[in-house]
Amino acid sequence: FFRASSTTSRASCGGCFLAIPTPKIKSPTHRTALSVLCVAYLIFGVVMPKKQPPQEAVDVELLALKTRKPTAEEQAQLDAQYKRWKLISFAAAGIGCLVFVIGFVF
Repeated sequence: FFRASSTTSRASCGGCFLAIPTPKIKSPTHRTALSVLCVAYLIFGVVMPKKQPPQEAVDVELLALKTRKPTAEEQAQLDAQYKRWKLISFAAAGIGCLVFVIGFVF
């Protein structure tokens, strides 16, 4: 099931080709592990088809209500909320980096 070519540094099995750089594989454990990876690839990548979710009927009126543009007042509130969240997230990231550096130095 598994074969490793001595002329290339890639391992292939079955009908799949895994771009796993491998030196000359002598260990049966590594051969088994790569065989398991090949089987997993074949099962999840080839055999199991990707199922599309069913297309539901689109209610045009509901879609129009959900995608309407906010009023000027709503837009101002959304902008203020965005700025507040941006400031808080940058502050949290900065504090996290500061704590990391302090822990690393001391």
